[in-house]
Amino acid sequence: MSAADERKSIGDLFKTEWADRLPVAWPNMKFEPPAGAAWCRFSIVQAEARQLEIGGINNEARAEGRVFVQVFVPVGTGDKVAREHCDVAAEIFKTHKTLTTLDGCVRFRRPVIRDIGASGAHYQFNVAIPYLYDTL
Repeated sequence: MSAADERKSIGDLFKTEWADRLPVAWPNMKFEPPAGAAWCRFSIVQAEARQLEIGGINNEARAEGRVFVQVFVPVGTGDKVAREHCDVAAEIFKTHKTLTTLDGCVRFRRPVIRDIGASGAHYQFNVAIPYLYDTL
């Protein structure tokens, strides 16, 4: 199982489908949030990994995790724009329920959108997309 393949495949899917909707803060990449404008942060958190089958024909393994798309809008501008962007992020992973990678298959589960609230100059919403990544 390749965590790098898992992350690259999921990140590439989001990057392609999101296009230039909002500026994106990518993990460990230099980013300056735009002043007075909306932006988002993309991240992947692997929760656990385990061997499903040992000694058989396939030796299948599974990783579980979550994709997070955090949407930030300026405080005091309402939630309409943020919710629209969250809906688009969720729809990306609803539309692409299965993603084939170099060494396996990612299956996305139902996204959850959470209103986090104000954080400094921005108001935050999180889209959490649980997934399973099965490899042989």
